[in-house]
Amino acid sequence: MFKRGGFVARSKEALLEFSLQMDQPVSYQALPFDHQTVKTCQFNLFYLPYMESRASFEAGQLTTTLDIHCCPDYLERLTDYFPDILVPFLDKITAGTATSIFQAPLYATGFMLYAARNVISLLRTSPVNDYLLELNVRTLLSYALTCKYELNPKTRKISLEQISHIYSIRNRLDTDFSGVPNLAKLAQEAYMSLPAFKAIFKKEFQVSPYHYWLTNRMNEAYHRITHTQHSVSQIAFDLAFPSVSNFSKAFKQYFGFPPTDLR
Repeated sequence: MFKRGGFVARSKEALLEFSLQMDQPVSYQALPFDHQTVKTCQFNLFYLPYMESRASFEAGQLTTTLDIHCCPDYLERLTDYFPDILVPFLDKITAGTATSIFQAPLYATGFMLYAARNVISLLRTSPVNDYLLELNVRTLLSYALTCKYELNPKTRKISLEQISHIYSIRNRLDTDFSGVPNLAKLAQEAYMSLPAFKAIFKKEFQVSPYHYWLTNRMNEAYHRITHTQHSVSQIAFDLAFPSVSNFSKAFKQYFGFPPTDLR
């Protein structure tokens, strides 16, 4: 979109769609649902008896959305695994009632984002490996439905708002290596106290926020050493290490050998 604006999409056909916003938030309204802003890494699964979708963008904005369209029969194959979630959902589809799995878009888990990236990568290959594509689509939808159990008010002790904030922070820790994360600031952004933020994060991901970031940072260092031509000093700088020697020491301590040996 080179000018500020948007588009309207209409169809008389019913629409059953899983939608995952991969990057850059988008503002849209899919009637009869209310207006929503879908943020990066948020998703939902919904059914519309007819489609009228209005989307708006900022000028020059680039955005990637992964949409998976399927028929109710496809979801019926998963009802053995998610009967209490899918049976009511499919009943509403049969009745022609607009419905969604989640009341508002939810942040995707790490497993979901991994499967989604695999789907996009497979679609870019030729010929497409249909078996792997089907496996990753089914995995992605299964993990999305599993998130519904986490929101069961009878079993959960964490609110939907808290979970959304935690996943939003987690997504940032996956890719932002510009500096050691300030946990107090992250907790403030998640509208939580620091102890509550640490406790909820560890409960969701079985590791502290700092060690989650550290693991991703070192794995990114390993990837850049083995898959790029960047110098060791450039990689150390990009990943916010204070010096090359500090980077080499941390790399050896984590992997058992220095980065120069790996090169």
